[in-house]
Amino acid sequence: MYTRGLFAGNLGLVPQYSWSRAGNAIILLGEYRFKKRSRHINQKQEIHWVCNKCDKGCKAKLTTLNDAIIKIYNVHEHDGLRKVK
Repeated sequence: MYTRGLFAGNLGLVPQYSWSRAGNAIILLGEYRFKKRSRHINQKQEIHWVCNKCDKGCKAKLTTLNDAIIKIYNVHEHDGLRKVK
């Protein structure tokens, strides 16, 4: 279930760019966190991101170009972020 040409309004989700505790770039999208997998792997300057839980088997991923999400596979194998009370 890939979506191409995704804009924030299409899914009702607004991507938030932030930093992890280790100082790495992350994207928060809804209840999920994505970490940068690779940068500029082609001439288009695309950046590939994977779900923060990819090491536990989650296959969700997205691609950005100039800070806009251009491709997304947003099917996760786990629940979203825990809520802090």
